[in-house]
Amino acid sequence: MPPFFILIVGIIIGFLLSRGFSVQSDSGIGKIARARTNQKEEYKQKMLAYLAQHKKARNNDFEKILGIADSTVTKYLQELENEGKVEQVGGTGAHVYYQLT
Repeated sequence: MPPFFILIVGIIIGFLLSRGFSVQSDSGIGKIARARTNQKEEYKQKMLAYLAQHKKARNNDFEKILGIADSTVTKYLQELENEGKVEQVGGTGAHVYYQLT
């Protein structure tokens, strides 16, 4: 068998094996990304449930309840606003709170 033919067959087999393994295995990065997305959605649902029960809440309330950073809470609240689920009352500072739309 000519070496060129063996090389081509080897490349094809290697490609097929690598595709098979990448499709079948759950890569670490993909798994982490899905876990983060699931966690974010869980936090957002808890925020909505809290607002449904308490009618309004401040950023600091969510920080304490969820145990996550201020910047993360702010990002999630912005996403909920963009989705039309909550609205911000007040401009900036300590008097700002959020309620369901």
